[in-house]
Amino acid sequence: MKAKLLHVDLTTRQTRSEEVSETVLRKHLGGGALAAHILLRDLPSGVDPPLNALELQPLIDYVNAVTGWNMSLYEAMKVGERNNTLARVFNVREGFTPEDDQLPQRMHEGIGNGALKGQAVDRDEFTAARRTYYEMAGWDPLTGRPTSTKLAELGLDEATR
Repeated sequence: MKAKLLHVDLTTRQTRSEEVSETVLRKHLGGGALAAHILLRDLPSGVDPPLNALELQPLIDYVNAVTGWNMSLYEAMKVGERNNTLARVFNVREGFTPEDDQLPQRMHEGIGNGALKGQAVDRDEFTAARRTYYEMAGWDPLTGRPTSTKLAELGLDEATR
């Protein structure tokens, strides 16, 4: 069975997809990628991830029905952003640095065989992508520490005190 692998280039912010076997997903990308493949494989023909890959509005509707709230999709996304940023504040407090946001060594080594033979993640490209991710998250691009502006925007000003 073939799977569609979505490549997201954080330096150029472009995406491309590639067909790979389930074996490649299992061996080189781990169970998470295989689980995502299983979830996404039933998409209608011609629909590529991330379009229609995850429908958030039904989830928001469920939360609103159960709690009686009237949360919007935007508010739910902000909850996720606060969660991610607060986790980063905790990790930074515990001594995490960008060096802890690394890929396993084998991702930088060329794949031995198959359709992706010789393919590897370039360290410099990964570092640039990591910096771009930090910037997009409102974190310092060199240290990975959430900026005071981002913390204030999310109502987390006191999280670092």
